[in-house]
Amino acid sequence: MADEIQSGVGRTGKMFAMEHWGVEPDLLLTAKSMAAGMPLSAVVGRAEMMNAPQVGGLGGTYGGNRFAAAPPWQFSKSSKKKKLLEKAQVLGKKLRQRFRSNAEAGWRSSANVRGIGPMLALELVKDRVTKEPAADWPKPW
Repeated sequence: MADEIQSGVGRTGKMFAMEHWGVEPDLLLTAKSMAAGMPLSAVVGRAEMMNAPQVGGLGGTYGGNRFAAAPPWQFSKSSKKKKLLEKAQVLGKKLRQRFRSNAEAGWRSSANVRGIGPMLALELVKDRVTKEPAADWPKPW
């Protein structure tokens, strides 16, 4: 089973994060960016998995909403999908490069950059050598 609720629909530069590793799950869970903020989720899977439960025995938190299902359905059939993924890959490279250059420039709060595509994490530390977490630092906003 692959949980792509947080990482799916282009957030890593591929339609689903699991594609980076060639994973082909029996079941796929997706939501959030799939419907651009509308209440929609999906459970997708191999026919033998999807046909196994009794009628009504398989669903998600936001299943069955025709209004919310219209935009992702149209998007899935459009050529915009390819452009979205290309933009995500470019953005991911730019973000990673910027985060790393900040760390190399001596920003003491930048210790480690990890993630895929634009779905990145920047580790904040008080000291880059000891890597003591900067959990008590005030927020910059």
